[in-house]
Amino acid sequence: MNICMALGSHFEFAKGGAEIQADLLSNYMINKGHHINYIRQGKENSEVPVKHKKNYRIYKVKKPFLSNNAFVYKNKKFLYNLLDEIDPDVIYQRGIHFADLISSYGEQKDIPVISGISQNDLCSKNKISFEPKGALNLINNFIKQRYYQKSRMIISQTEKQKRLLKKNFGVDSVVIPNGHKVPKKSNVKKTNPPIVSWIANIKKWKQPEIFLELAKELKNVNARFVYCGRPSSDENYQDKIIRETDELSNIEYLGEVPFEKTNELLSKSSIFVNTSASFSNQEYGRTEGFPNTYIQAWMRETPVVALNFDPDGIMKEKKMGVHSGNFEKLVEDVRYLLENEDVREKMGKRARRHAVENYDIEKIGERYLEIFEKHVKNK
Repeated sequence: MNICMALGSHFEFAKGGAEIQADLLSNYMINKGHHINYIRQGKENSEVPVKHKKNYRIYKVKKPFLSNNAFVYKNKKFLYNLLDEIDPDVIYQRGIHFADLISSYGEQKDIPVISGISQNDLCSKNKISFEPKGALNLINNFIKQRYYQKSRMIISQTEKQKRLLKKNFGVDSVVIPNGHKVPKKSNVKKTNPPIVSWIANIKKWKQPEIFLELAKELKNVNARFVYCGRPSSDENYQDKIIRETDELSNIEYLGEVPFEKTNELLSKSSIFVNTSASFSNQEYGRTEGFPNTYIQAWMRETPVVALNFDPDGIMKEKKMGVHSGNFEKLVEDVRYLLENEDVREKMGKRARRHAVENYDIEKIGERYLEIFEKHVKNK
């Protein structure tokens, strides 16, 4: 099969969850003998692709002058000509960076478009108001509706996303979680004193300042707090985070690190903390879907302690971590696990068993491939 991947960026340029998954799936498909062409947004259109080291081609389509889906239509002609040249058997897009352009193209050309959900906020309608942003939200809601309805199939990450899509847009989806490579058990080596880690790009909705406050509250506990991620594009916000970090003796910021280094950090970590904003918090307009870092941590016997997010309640159900719900409880939960090594080790072992059984990229990739082949055969 000739498979086209379409996302806002590529793993080489942005280490976001969607890009990580697209790269892992691309590698899986290539290993199974299929061809990959990859479209991402960039500063300009590129008719000449970049050949990726994993033996697939990456094309750039100019990003809208405003980061808003309503403006992608200006590049419709170039995008459609590019897709004609690629001539894919199936298109997989994740997120809505190309709005409904690609799903409309698939409908016109009878090419199956499989659309993946990356975050919970993409499953709900944007707030409408009389302000300019509110008017754009009205347009974006219309775009989402067309995008979902014209897709041949939608893939959700969680049952919650499936319910939200049905409730808000009246569309069905199939649930397939993220997948990752299973690390060797021998690579899991915890440190003493224990490490509490946080991994994400430095963005306001990820709320790294809460992790700093956690380290401050637990400064008298025998533990190291380590966090990493791409610096914020908001220089004032980034400077504030660094200043607060420098004031604490028990915390270290590693900056942006390669993907494999994050896995090494999680192998050494005794606890992984997630502080992202909740789904009900309208201030940021963004929230998690199913964090890759959860799976990376679980595969390395590292329990997760989350301020707001437990996907489909599986952490609680499988006893692989803790959903704290508020900052005071977050401090209490992390302190308890740091002071009770046997409890966190049991959590970690349960987490690895569950992750290996359910999130192995070989198993997840096989499910995607079955869907692709079925729709190509039936188109």
